Amino acid sequence: MSNQLALAAVTRVLQGVVQHAVGDVVPGAGVVTRRPERAADPGQENASVNVLLMQVAPNTAWRNEDLPARTAAGVLRARPRLALDLFYLLTFHGDDATLVPQRMLGAVLTALNTTPQVSPATIRAALAGGVDGVAGPLTGSDLADQVESITLTLQRLSLEELSKIWSVLLQVPYSLSALYVASVVVLEPDLDVVEALAVGTDGVRVTVRNGGTA
Repeated sequence: MSNQLALAAVTRVLQGVVQHAVGDVVPGAGVVTRRPERAADPGQENASVNVLLMQVAPNTAWRNEDLPARTAAGVLRARPRLALDLFYLLTFHGDDATLVPQRMLGAVLTALNTTPQVSPATIRAALAGGVDGVAGPLTGSDLADQVESITLTLQRLSLEELSKIWSVLLQVPYSLSALYVASVVVLEPDLDVVEALAVGTDGVRVTVRNGGTA
């Protein structure tokens, strides 16, 4: 399970994976975590990918399996868990004449299709950033220790769905894009849980009656 830094940690990990993929095909391309925007000069030297967390939704499978965390008296008997799916919009910017956006998109699609599951080693490497001995803002994340693996899956979008997404991004011209979902991320707070009392007796009795047992 993960602490409250999990969402930001997944974003940083995805940023690192995308950066590694596009750097092989368009040297110098940057990957940023903000709303999509087109550079004033869309040359290859200004090639970029925007990674935007668009939506957070409860994971259906985990939602049905989660048990109540408190007793009828309100006593905490288990840490409450919130299982989430994170939806990311990836947009690709660069010189269309030399097909920079398409080349970067192809590299990202290939990389995420080849290795859709994010390994603990990849997570730790992405979150290990720090400057001059000062820990980075996400070094306290325990995402790498989450038992459930995180998988990045490409989502199919119809033209209607795509137009709705871009209609939300006011005053932003359309750019080549793809939608990925990261699943599953399980948030669990660090709370003390009252342990259940040990069973003192099982309540089972055996008696002999008329030569038999009951």
